[in-house]
Amino acid sequence: MSGRPPIGVKAGVAPFALALALALAPAGSAKVAQQNQPPGVAEVDPGSKLIIYDPISNAPQPDAVTLDFDGDRPAFIFRNPFGVTPGFGCQYEIPQTVVMCFGLPGGNVIRYVIELGSGKNRATVSSSVPKLPGPNQINGGKGPDKVEGGKSDEEIKTGKGKDTVDPGKGEDRVVSGPGDDSVDTTDGQEDDVNCGLGDDMVRADKKDNLKGCEEVK
Repeated sequence: MSGRPPIGVKAGVAPFALALALALAPAGSAKVAQQNQPPGVAEVDPGSKLIIYDPISNAPQPDAVTLDFDGDRPAFIFRNPFGVTPGFGCQYEIPQTVVMCFGLPGGNVIRYVIELGSGKNRATVSSSVPKLPGPNQINGGKGPDKVEGGKSDEEIKTGKGKDTVDPGKGEDRVVSGPGDDSVDTTDGQEDDVNCGLGDDMVRADKKDNLKGCEEVK
């Protein structure tokens, strides 16, 4: 497996940049982990941030990463058919492909950030994940990505590829990258969509706020 920019899912209270949130994480995370740790590591840092690094770069088959929640334990569950290994605060649910991560004592997961690397990827926040106060983020990579958001309010940014975005429930903000993207915000909530370069198509509610979108349905 080759290295790639991380896929991170984490929880914390900082409302701003991913870079700062990662900077507050322990030494085994962020760019340090890319250099010093094997890829595909999931861990929970002391700030209750769940961080996951994607193990595949430019794979011929798409990565299919899914974030679930098991309320009986309770725990966040990360699935990737191409491999992930447990770090601090996490353990295997199914060896090699499924890792379960628990909140630390006295600290609950309150936000997630999913960071997609290059290649063709799919990121899904399942309906089992409760609405979290956030702010929650999903950031696309260079490849043609498919992003499916969850119940929470999310900010979704796409990269250069031809991307498909369905932010799900919540009052979401979508920032479309330079590719020809397809965005569907028909959820009855007031969403913001900022279309970038490329020929973008948006399905939206009347209450949604659209900017620079070439085709609106």
